[in-house]
Amino acid sequence: MAEGQVMSLNTNLATKADIAKVEATIAKVEGTIAQVEATLKADIAKVEGTIAQVEATLKTDIAQVEATLKVDIAKVEASIAQTKYDMIKWLIGIVLGVAAAQTTLVVRFLS
Repeated sequence: MAEGQVMSLNTNLATKADIAKVEATIAKVEGTIAQVEATLKADIAKVEGTIAQVEATLKTDIAQVEATLKVDIAKVEASIAQTKYDMIKWLIGIVLGVAAAQTTLVVRFLS
């Protein structure tokens, strides 16, 4: 039995060549990870640049829409003011016309 135990111990031991292979594989994996990190950082920088461009475009577009809305609101307010003026003008004309008609009728009936 002692021989079997020695044999199992020998199979678990790694040689210097095995360790060198594992270290080489680890170095390759680390290199690949570094490349992936660099690629991801570059991609993130591109995405951030695109986001900045979109934000700038949106700010410009929003400013243009605000300016257009201000102009349109001013036009609507002017139109409402003109309509109000026209309505008052017509109302005064109608009231004066009715008053003149009533005065005429009263004068005819009284005479």
